[in-house]
Amino acid sequence: MEFDFLIGGEFLRLTLEDHLQIKDISSESTLEIEYIEKFPAPEPEDSLNHDDWVSSVHCSKDWYVNKFINFICLVYDFFFFAIQGF
Repeated sequence: MEFDFLIGGEFLRLTLEDHLQIKDISSESTLEIEYIEKFPAPEPEDSLNHDDWVSSVHCSKDWYVNKFINFICLVYDFFFFAIQGF
């Protein structure tokens, strides 16, 4: 099991010595160090790649619309099938 450590609400990403030096904390100070279980980043289950930047997304109960930066809109159902483009 791996852990992340927090000092003052910030994740410790350096050595403790470097953290103390950057924050100008004396090595004689008492610190409150929290630890939490480290979890890996989530992996996407499904993804829908687009040829252009998505500028907005609108959803309803049965479908959603992607609007692209080039003003094209595509309507999809929730199984990622394109229903209509305009």
